Amino acid sequence: MDGDIRFMRWYQNSFNVWIWDKGMQLISIVGNELNWVIVMILTAAICAVFRKWLASLLVLSSGIAFAVNSLLKVLIHRPRPTAAQVNIIGSKDSSFSFPSGHVTTYVALFGIIFVLAEIYVKKMWLRRTLQALSMFLMLTVGLSRMTLGMHWPSDVGSGYLLGSIFLLIALPSFFFLRSRGR
Repeated sequence: MDGDIRFMRWYQNSFNVWIWDKGMQLISIVGNELNWVIVMILTAAICAVFRKWLASLLVLSSGIAFAVNSLLKVLIHRPRPTAAQVNIIGSKDSSFSFPSGHVTTYVALFGIIFVLAEIYVKKMWLRRTLQALSMFLMLTVGLSRMTLGMHWPSDVGSGYLLGSIFLLIALPSFFFLRSRGR
């Protein structure tokens, strides 16, 4: 925990700029539970409209990463940073800290969107736009959560790990079922 506190103080002092803080708040908005669910359902619906049923199911399966993350938070019971320890920007979340749910769900959902864009989006400009946006959100959400003082660096790292483990299970399963014509 001492390493987390030292790193957080260094990081927040190094990037203490109003516009940076506002940008990081914007990045985190997508990960709020309602917004994340809306993005997930809209993405699954778009897949379904194009009769990509397995892709739609893959998108919806990102909810598993959210469920596992929620279970780990309850089991581990790690408190979030406090205003006495770091700078808190915005309203403080009341749930537990470890692992970061925003990071886990961004990696799971936007990792899937990145891959599905590669497979199904024919227009190059749209494919690359979706992939760039997905990659940007996945890479910056961890910085966002630390900038806002919502998570410790180890929470963020564990969120990246959990989201990546989900993708390492979900994507090969998707490709296996896809190769079987399901």
